[in-house]
Amino acid sequence: MRHSRKAVMKEHYMLYMRKNILNGRYFVRNLQILICIIAVVGLLTGAVVLAVSGNGADTVAASANVSVKEALFGSSEEEKTIAKVTTDTKTADVEEMVTTVENTTTEAATETADAYNETTEQKKEEQQTEKSEFDNKCIANVEETLNIRKEPSTEAEFVGSMNPGAIAIVEATEGDWTKIKSGDVEGYVLTDYILTGESAEQYAKDYVTLRGTVLEDGVNVRTEKSTEADILTVLEKEDTVKVLEEDKAEDKEKADESVVSSKPEGEEKETEKEPDHAQSTENDITWLQVMLEDGQTGYVSSDFVDVDKLYEIAVSAEELERQAAEKAAAEEAARKAAEEEAARKAAAASGNNNNAGGNSGSDNSDSYKGATTTPVTATESGECIGTFTITAYCGCKKCSGGHNKTASGTTPTEGRTIAADTSILPYGTQVVIDGIVYTVEDCGSGVNGNHIDIFFSTHEKALAYGTKTVKVYKY
Repeated sequence: MRHSRKAVMKEHYMLYMRKNILNGRYFVRNLQILICIIAVVGLLTGAVVLAVSGNGADTVAASANVSVKEALFGSSEEEKTIAKVTTDTKTADVEEMVTTVENTTTEAATETADAYNETTEQKKEEQQTEKSEFDNKCIANVEETLNIRKEPSTEAEFVGSMNPGAIAIVEATEGDWTKIKSGDVEGYVLTDYILTGESAEQYAKDYVTLRGTVLEDGVNVRTEKSTEADILTVLEKEDTVKVLEEDKAEDKEKADESVVSSKPEGEEKETEKEPDHAQSTENDITWLQVMLEDGQTGYVSSDFVDVDKLYEIAVSAEELERQAAEKAAAEEAARKAAEEEAARKAAAASGNNNNAGGNSGSDNSDSYKGATTTPVTATESGECIGTFTITAYCGCKKCSGGHNKTASGTTPTEGRTIAADTSILPYGTQVVIDGIVYTVEDCGSGVNGNHIDIFFSTHEKALAYGTKTVKVYKY
């Protein structure tokens, strides 16, 4: 399909006009050009008017000559018509020229103004788009919970609730109510108890959780914001950490200034490569403070961690009912367990050997003949003895030298036997640890002061118990 040269040239001219003349970025320049055009048009118009005035004078003179001629010789009708047509034609041409120039100037000014307005509107829309992440979201501003109703009425069906800091998408506003959607819950909340826009963004800072996902293998977590600091651990791709704080821009600027000031005058600043990843330099790193699974905190480069903002969402009425049922079942199970423990305690107390009181002042192992009851638990604790470090051991060679008897001569029993410093807790003393009644039947060279070692039947159980710090009570 062939295109006419005229159409192609016209398209080229129009494209040039849009890019270089009607573009809003060149508004000031175009405005200056427009003023110059108007000034030139004004000068041309003045010249045309002067020319028309001169032609008018010539016409008057010609008319005077014609009048004299007519008086002396007379004039034909044909000569009169030609003269009149000539004068009218000149006047019409001048008027058409002025009108064309004015229309051209007006159209150029209108197109320039329209282009500027369009660019301004686009910039406003972009600014509004980047204004806040909560422009179409809301956050619950309550102390306890915010009810979500199926309809905009306090009498409507309850469909869910939002905890303080939970977020939702705003779908519409109806009077005092706002229609929202959060997770699987959709309904209405009272507008007075939610925040939107910048207010919501500020409020959300106290409730947001930052989760970082590692983007590469071998990312170092360091003790300080420096590539020279010690390494706490090395993260692998897809590992997640809790982000606590991001390095502030002003802090990094101060650090850069301190590095520059420490250099001798005239010496260029060296760029030391981050040993973890060659792409980063010391001063270009933005550090994230993160918390590991074991509770340790450290710092990692933000270049290798993708940070997501996590907010709480609404909980449906069905989920709330399920949680309430689970809580009720747990409370009922705890109540029954307490009753069973009380009954077991009463049965054990009837035949329990009460050696704790009779031997409380003796350190002699011969005065304690051993417990004769099975392990028991206590629902109520007596007087607090103090805070003790609790460890665990078994009858293996590594833990107790392979002995099958305690220092007091009894057979150690899981759930009953403990080793303690007999100067603090003599043999036969019964104590309550985490609700279980134990009896001091053993001792050890490493068990001194507020230290208790609990006996377990296997080495695996002893390792699994580990080390704890708890309060110990008299039984």
